[in-house]
Amino acid sequence: MSFSMDKRSMRVIFVSHCLLNQNSKVFGLSTEETVKTACEVVNFLLEKNIGIVQMPCPEFTYLGLLRPPQTKDQYDSAGFRSHCRKLAKNIVSQIENYEKAGVKVLAILGIEGSPSCGVNWTTKTGDKKTKHVQEKGIFMEELEKLLSKRKISVKIIGIPEYPKYGNIEETMKLLELL
Repeated sequence: MSFSMDKRSMRVIFVSHCLLNQNSKVFGLSTEETVKTACEVVNFLLEKNIGIVQMPCPEFTYLGLLRPPQTKDQYDSAGFRSHCRKLAKNIVSQIENYEKAGVKVLAILGIEGSPSCGVNWTTKTGDKKTKHVQEKGIFMEELEKLLSKRKISVKIIGIPEYPKYGNIEETMKLLELL
């Protein structure tokens, strides 16, 4: 098959669902800051002509939009992990399909602080309040395990929506290097 006359960039990036759809977040978690960050990242990808593949939100698809805010340890059950593994299998199949067709998968973007999609940071239940811990979210753990099992190497980058999770300018420089 020849793509010589085709205008596609042959590059894609997989993104956490809420980066493209703030409506999927738990009520109260979509803020001016999260919207601004999402716009910055998405506009960058569009300007660079990078295809954007939206991954499903594990929390939304498991408990729906009217779910209560929960931490990683509250989600960490056999049922939720099984749900995340099923979603991860679908994502990995898509990655394999793109790569087989010669499309470069540049990265997977998670959302720092998420109990599911956190790459470096997630939340856990503390003594009297939620604490921020340096761990992956459940979906990212399951996705990374499956990628490793299938010997697929894709960079996984966490998008810090808030300064407590990192510097968005540094993350944008990292994206620029892709």
